[in-house]
Amino acid sequence: VRNRGDALQYASQELRCDRQIVMEAVKSDGRALRYASEGLKGDKEVVLEAVKNAPPRDPLLRYASQELRGCREVVLLAIRKDLSNLQFASPELRRDRELVLDFFRLPPLGERVLSRGPLPYWRANTFSKVRTWNFQNDRRAFLAAARHDGKRGLAFAAPELWSSRETVLEVVRTNGSALQLASDELRSDREVVLEALRNRGDMLDIVAPELRRDRNVVMEAVRNCGTALRWASYEL
Repeated sequence: VRNRGDALQYASQELRCDRQIVMEAVKSDGRALRYASEGLKGDKEVVLEAVKNAPPRDPLLRYASQELRGCREVVLLAIRKDLSNLQFASPELRRDRELVLDFFRLPPLGERVLSRGPLPYWRANTFSKVRTWNFQNDRRAFLAAARHDGKRGLAFAAPELWSSRETVLEVVRTNGSALQLASDELRSDREVVLEALRNRGDMLDIVAPELRRDRNVVMEAVRNCGTALRWASYEL
C-alpha cells in the first residue's frame, strides 16, 4: 500500500482494521479511506491524512464517520481540498457562517490560487455549490466570496447587493470583473467604473457610452489593457 494505496481493497478485513496499514495506504492515495474499517473512518488523524492526499474532484468526506462530518477542522480541510465535500458535512456546519468566511480567507490545498487566467477548478465551481450555505443576503460573506471572483460573487449574492454602490465599489477595487453583473446605474457611475478598469481594463466594453467618450476613463482602461482601446469612442 505504500506504492498503491488502493491495494487496501484486496486486504483482509483484519488488515483493514490495522491503523498502521491504513495510514500508509491513505498517505499513498487518500481514496484508500473507502476501504478502511468503519472504526478507522472515525479516526480523525487517518481521515485528515486521507483528505490531504485525495486527488481533485473526489469528495472523501462521504467516507468519514458521521461524527467527523460534524468536526469543523475536518470539514474545513476537506472543503479547502474540494468544495464538493460540503454536501457531506453535517447540517450544522452547512449553516455555519464562520465556516464560509474561513473557506474564503484560506487558500485551497494542492492548487495555486491564480489572479489572472482561467479559474482553477475549486474556484470555478465554488459559487454553484456555496448556495448550500444560504448566505446570499450576508454582505460580509458575499464580499469574501466576491474578492475571489467578482462576477461569480455577484451571482452568489442576493439581487439587492447587485445594486449596492458601496458593496460593488468595494469589490471592483480588487476584481473589476464584478462590473459585469452590477446594475446599469453603477456601470454609468464614473468612480465605480474607474476602480474596475484599474484592474480589468477590458471591462470598458460594458460601461455606459458616455464614459467611453471620457478621456480619463479610457486612459485608465488602456493602462491596464491596451486592447481596450477598441471599445473607446471613435473620436478618442
